[in-house]
Amino acid sequence: MKNKISLIIYSLIALVPAVFIIISFLGPKKDSTISLNGLDPLGLDDVKVTKKYDESEERLRKKREKFKNAVEKKWDTYKESTSKSYVTYSKDLSSRTIVDFEKGEVTIEVITDEEDPKYDSHESKFNSELDEQFAKNDKINKIGLLIRARLLNIIAMFVLQDDEDTNRDGSANSSFVKQLSKLLKVKGDDGQPILKDQLVDVGGKAVEGVGNTLSVAKDLISNKTKNVRMHFSKDGKKRTIISIKIPLSDDHMEKRKERYKELIEIEARRFNIPTEIALAIAETESAFNPKAKSHVPAYGLMQLVPKTGARDAYQWIYKKDKFITGRYLYKPRNNVELGCAYLSMIRHHYFSDIRDDDLAYICAIPAYNTGVGNVSKALIDKTNIGEAAKKANKMNKDELYNKLYSDLSSKEAKNYLKKVWIRKENYK
Repeated sequence: MKNKISLIIYSLIALVPAVFIIISFLGPKKDSTISLNGLDPLGLDDVKVTKKYDESEERLRKKREKFKNAVEKKWDTYKESTSKSYVTYSKDLSSRTIVDFEKGEVTIEVITDEEDPKYDSHESKFNSELDEQFAKNDKINKIGLLIRARLLNIIAMFVLQDDEDTNRDGSANSSFVKQLSKLLKVKGDDGQPILKDQLVDVGGKAVEGVGNTLSVAKDLISNKTKNVRMHFSKDGKKRTIISIKIPLSDDHMEKRKERYKELIEIEARRFNIPTEIALAIAETESAFNPKAKSHVPAYGLMQLVPKTGARDAYQWIYKKDKFITGRYLYKPRNNVELGCAYLSMIRHHYFSDIRDDDLAYICAIPAYNTGVGNVSKALIDKTNIGEAAKKANKMNKDELYNKLYSDLSSKEAKNYLKKVWIRKENYK
């Protein structure tokens, strides 16, 4: 008898660890607090991983600040990549290309120094002819006339230059061609050019970014209007910026969407979330920009922050902590997987007590942008998800939508809810 009792006791003791392991692998409980350090119930490597994230963020911050300072010494404004634009500079920072995926246009800018010898021969006659007039004017008028003369001279130079000038190393037109040619070769992490089928040549044919990109680039910038502006840089030099704009095709957004639509549909079904909402979130977050990155930093099509949303989503799926890099999140498959998982976690974990799907997603959409806690505050003025869910259950769709649109503390979150809620109708 004693042996049987001892056996039962030892068996129960042996089952305790197994029970904890089984519970942990069932996922977070409904009363789990919102964590910025992941949802891993066992806390595996949590401290080490958090330290790694902190160190990485600091390195990126310092790198960005150093680059920003270098750019601002030359340029009148600092431009960097965002969730909906891709910005790249030449190595010497003398030219840059900006792709605005939301507006649908490519801007190429070239900067030149006031003392640049390339322009001396073009300017000499302007300066000599103005000498006598300068003597009759005061200093302020002289400076203004010099600037106007230089602007007229630079514009005239572009109007009169021939093909040989276009190909001359160091010329602005050559820089335009080189920058655009380089852009045509840039690929997303899906292996396709980021502007595949989104630019059209002079014949109206889609440019895929393959073959002779220099020739294509030259054709694309021909006859483009050149804008000129001047400024005094932080380093004390007077500089001229010459720019051109090249429009993307009218259906540029549709073409990018088609690249990722099937992947988003697969992951949305996998995580039991509406496909139309997942697609609307991707459009709102990045305009389907394959190189999307904000200064936060958030990465990829569904704009995930490595330390918070991406980390939580990874633990939700794989039940372990992981240091997630920007490179990992640039890959569409990884990004869409974690983005859909994150939205699923918000809907089926945090807002699981909201019975109606429409009500739940009216809450989940702004939560994806601003956090679950802020949605709860907008509903009940405190971060209690259970009570917030009860409040939501008592409302109809219009009441809940209007309540959040009115009381969310962030204007960005309000606009985010509005955009996604409207855009989802386009994907049904």
